[in-house]
Formats: sequence, C-alpha cells, structure tokens
Amino acid sequence: MGLSDHGLCAELLTGYSVNNVEDAHHAAQELLRRGCAAVIITLGPQGCVVLKAQDKTSTHVPSTAVKAVDTTGAGDSFIGALAFYMAHHPAMPLEEMARKANQVAAVSVQAVGTQTSFPFKRDLPVELF
Repeated sequence: MGLSDHGLCAELLTGYSVNNVEDAHHAAQELLRRGCAAVIITLGPQGCVVLKAQDKTSTHVPSTAVKAVDTTGAGDSFIGALAFYMAHHPAMPLEEMARKANQVAAVSVQAVGTQTSFPFKRDLPVELF
C-alpha cells in the first residue's frame, strides 16, 4: 500500500514523510517532543513502530506476513484490537498490545470487505486472549 494509508497521519502531524520503519522512528520522536506520552505509527505490512515517553528508542513491531486480499479497514481492525487490549489488559506492555493488534489486522486483510473482514474471537488464535 502506499503513504495514502500508512504513515499519512504521522506525516500530516510532523511534516516528515513516513514510508518505512526508519521514517516512523523519526516521526515518533517528533510527536513525543510535541507532548505525546506514547506513539504508535502503523506501517501496513511493515508492522508498526511504538515509542513511549519513558523510552529512549522506539520499537519496531513487525507484522505477520500474509497474503492480503483486501486491506480496507485494516487500520480500523488494528485500532479496535488495540482498544480491546488497553481496556481488558491494561498491565500488558504497549509493544505486546501492538504485536497482538498487528495479528488481528493480518487476519482482517485476508478477507474481502471492511466490517465483514473483521474476525470474531472464534476466528483468532487462542494465544491472543
């Protein structure tokens, strides 16, 4: 996919072009400088970059390689899963939440549609719960 979906918000907020993991590291640092407590920049098939204010360096969280059929709604699937982990597992490290959210998004891109591609709990590996 291109910048049209991945890293666009980070670019709009920071002025930095975000096309890869290294770009996302720089944009995340800038967002922290602007006052964010934590930053997650999604990069589609490249996974995401996570940076927390208390950390010196950001962490690249790779995505699971899958054959994507339709990437529409993948970001929504990621955010929904992330919100689930934040609400139900607040002690889980943010990087682990992002890793699991990447897995849920990877499942969603293997089916056509937006909401119709979002997996039910029964469709996901048990280790995600």
